[in-house]
Amino acid sequence: VILLIVENVMRYVAGSDAQLLPQLLSGGTDFGITSLQNNRIALFVITWVTIIGLFLFINRTWTGKAIEGLSMTSRGSALIGVNEERLTVVTFAIAGGMEGLAGLFFGMSQGVSWDMGLDPLLIAFSIVIIGGLGSLKGSVVGAHIVGFLETITATLIDSRLTGTLALTAMLVI
Repeated sequence: VILLIVENVMRYVAGSDAQLLPQLLSGGTDFGITSLQNNRIALFVITWVTIIGLFLFINRTWTGKAIEGLSMTSRGSALIGVNEERLTVVTFAIAGGMEGLAGLFFGMSQGVSWDMGLDPLLIAFSIVIIGGLGSLKGSVVGAHIVGFLETITATLIDSRLTGTLALTAMLVI
């Protein structure tokens, strides 16, 4: 409901035309028979650096382990001295930063419009369900599965049906 309210307010404020955000890098790079935009390469590298950084933060720092422990049991975490309120703020800050980065990258590659939120939200939901709630490794695997299904759908079937196989896989799993 909140998504629909925000989308319609943005449609009224910003208009209905989609606009691309400025790219980080311009130009392209040739790889034999294909070429890729430098911006997409930069987004790919930054995404993997962010994922690896988050993985290392969760698995190698006390704060990350405390966040993981708190997600399992708040009572047990309180017994060993974990400050639940502080970790909740840290978790929301990390999540907000990741969401902002994802929105920025989506705006650079797909464009920014008033109705840009629903499709990525459904895809992200299916990724989390396929990968398992609370599992960073599972989410990465789920993202690869969904990405593969999206590519197959757009290439072999029809690009208008890109979310269909991801949601079907989510229902099957």
